Amino acid sequence: MEVQLSPAQLLAATAVVLVASTVKGSVGLGFPVITVPVLSALAGPHAAVALSALPTLASNVFILGAERSRLRGRWPEMRWVLGGLVVGSAAGARAFHLLSPEALYVVLGAVAVAYALPALLRARWVRLPRASAASGLGVGLVAGVLCGTTTIFGPVLAGYLDARGLGRDEFVPWITVSFLVGVLVQVLSFFQLGVYRGAVFRVAVWLCVPVLAGTALGGWLRRRMPEDAFRTALLVVVLLSGLNLLARGLL
Repeated sequence: MEVQLSPAQLLAATAVVLVASTVKGSVGLGFPVITVPVLSALAGPHAAVALSALPTLASNVFILGAERSRLRGRWPEMRWVLGGLVVGSAAGARAFHLLSPEALYVVLGAVAVAYALPALLRARWVRLPRASAASGLGVGLVAGVLCGTTTIFGPVLAGYLDARGLGRDEFVPWITVSFLVGVLVQVLSFFQLGVYRGAVFRVAVWLCVPVLAGTALGGWLRRRMPEDAFRTALLVVVLLSGLNLLARGLL
């Protein structure tokens, strides 16, 4: 897989990554949901997934470094989610090249819309008062397959963690751990499969620079400003990007 970006396209990709990582730093998720649809328009869907994965890994490591002290009390429950993520991500990464561009457009678009529309409508997920190994493993497997094939699996994990009633102080570190596990397996699988070669690897490494800057900025904003107005405009962009991808895949 090769990627050819003009200087203008690389600048656009850098700007999108900076904005998306600021969102992730602010609320704990949303990076690939924003970057993959836009990068798909610049470099194609397969390249977009590969280009987003390595910066996503860097962002998760950065956030976890600051939030790791808040990880406590939920390891017995979350180990099933994390185990499912490992298996699902490895399987999804190996199915990555089997998907046609049109199918990948549909998957990416559907996931983006599924994330943005409920968030814009302020929909609340059903509460799950009691965790189980089956529910955690199932969520992890589904999220892992989405991670391996699209890098976009935040909506599944966010819904589960919200349904479990995690507050903000628990939500951000635990979803970051989940992202880190899933994306680490995906990135290692991509290296093993030879995805990260040539320009794909160079651009992915370059995009780690704005992702760290944006993640740091997002963390600063999270402590100083309300999220609602900031997120609404970006969710509209995500929704429109998802609808555009669905149209490109289906028409």
